[in-house]
Amino acid sequence: MNALTVFLVRRLLGTWPYNRHYLKPLAAGLVAVGGAVLLRWALPLPDGLAAILVLGPTVLALFAALTVALGLSDRQFLMAFWVAVRRNTGKSGA
Repeated sequence: MNALTVFLVRRLLGTWPYNRHYLKPLAAGLVAVGGAVLLRWALPLPDGLAAILVLGPTVLALFAALTVALGLSDRQFLMAFWVAVRRNTGKSGA
């Protein structure tokens, strides 16, 4: 439904909510998920929580590294991400 709405808005109003700046994070996300899939095939992880505990941080780390390597232009995103990580680890965000 969401994709249909985007295409209808494009057709009726002539606006498009996405531009080429979305390609870098999209590429980083696809490669990060691909890396996690390869890791899942390579490691004999049991299903369930163990796989989530290994693959979740792997996807996050790969996505962050690839986003920076591809030249992320939004420093605000990185700062918000860092504050969230610090908050979740019990350290202050400042």
